[in-house]
Amino acid sequence: QTCALPIYVNHRTLRSAKVGAYPYAITRLPLGKLAISLWGQGAIAIIDGATLERIALIPVGSHPADMLYLPQAQHLLVACSDSDDVSVVDVVKLVEVRRFHLEVPDVPVGGAQPVALAADAASGNIYVALAAVNSVAVFQIKSGKQIEYSFRSLFGVGAYPTALLFSARSKTLFR
Repeated sequence: QTCALPIYVNHRTLRSAKVGAYPYAITRLPLGKLAISLWGQGAIAIIDGATLERIALIPVGSHPADMLYLPQAQHLLVACSDSDDVSVVDVVKLVEVRRFHLEVPDVPVGGAQPVALAADAASGNIYVALAAVNSVAVFQIKSGKQIEYSFRSLFGVGAYPTALLFSARSKTLFR
């Protein structure tokens, strides 16, 4: 099925566009572009925010949910819940450039279900909510000639974390 992306102002639909199967989340990108995770297609649609025309359809892991734009790297991180992946999309080249598969040690069935993302720009930490294992994974991003991502740690949180927000002001991760 293809669903529409409506633009509402004062309870009226001004415009809409067909973007793909089961749009889940929208993230603003540079140059007036929008990224839309298409939960039913395993893809990200990049559209022009002014015209709502599709620029690209980028395959990622299964059931893409939350997205996080990293301006310094010009990367879009995508939490893909059913494939237990975090996809890394280059928003300039409009391609997936890397995919992290999140495996949980000593868990024989199921997966981690990454569903939400947050970042601490000052420390370079990326936080990934792993809903199925009640945890948050921490990755480090380092910029240089090439962008480097590395796994740092995993810590337990309350039951089924599905949203994350990092406050730079209070230096606190909220879930």
